[in-house]
Amino acid sequence: MIRSRYIVILTHLGVGIIGLIIGVATTYWLETKIWQAGALATYGIAIQADDAGRQDEAAILLSQATIEDPNNYAPLALLGDIYLHKGNQELALTLYKKALMVADRQSDVTHPELESIQNNITNLEKQSNAQHHAPPT
Repeated sequence: MIRSRYIVILTHLGVGIIGLIIGVATTYWLETKIWQAGALATYGIAIQADDAGRQDEAAILLSQATIEDPNNYAPLALLGDIYLHKGNQELALTLYKKALMVADRQSDVTHPELESIQNNITNLEKQSNAQHHAPPT
């Protein structure tokens, strides 16, 4: 009688622990999907703002999108484009490098996308080196 009570208690504890683990994993998965969807929406609005010539608004939205989904390289790359357009080559280079690092971790990024980011990095590094090695005027 006492032994069967222990078995029932241990069974209930085991089921409770398994339920807790499944609940935590499901919650984490859902939160991740919701954040990614929010980041995607923010990124879409940022593209519209950039296309309309509102780069400051787009930069704010893209910064938000990178926080919402740090595993997406696209907001970083577009943010790099905006800062390059604004003349901040150092920040653009940093953003392109981070975008490339994030893109390298993803399997669904196409070669032309990576090549474009890498070309931007190469061009900015060449410009930076040329400026540092130029004789003073």
